[in-house]
Amino acid sequence: MKTASTTSSVSRATWADSLIELLQQQCQLVDQIAMLAEKQRTIIATGQNQSLLELLTRRQELIDRLTSGQQELMPLTESLDRYLAQIETKKRDIIRDLLDHIAQHLDEIMQRDEQDQQALQKHREEMKQEMHAIGTTQRARQAYRSQSTETNRFADHQG
Repeated sequence: MKTASTTSSVSRATWADSLIELLQQQCQLVDQIAMLAEKQRTIIATGQNQSLLELLTRRQELIDRLTSGQQELMPLTESLDRYLAQIETKKRDIIRDLLDHIAQHLDEIMQRDEQDQQALQKHREEMKQEMHAIGTTQRARQAYRSQSTETNRFADHQG
């Protein structure tokens, strides 16, 4: 016959194992997103727009999976501190390390994204200025052409 103490220790162990498994999956996703974030920086620097779109599509797929995993984690992380205090030290340390890993990498990804966004904004402004300069040049050429195509009013009709 199982006692309440045995049942609760089994459920705590199952809880810890389930949490560790989900956190490991989350870590893998975060690592993949971090790797894509690094590639994103290179792609932005080289101006490979098509590659950037492909990378962002792949990255969004990973983010969707990460978000879905977060939904699975929510019930397991309710009263986290209370449950952590009741499990063996080794599993508690694994869970904390996984949580720290995820938090650290997400923070790094967000910082990279902020820098990439600034780089894209700068590139956009540069392109805007170039387009403005092209437009100014074209208007100047058109104005010059319209002046040069006027007939000479002092010339006779023969030439």
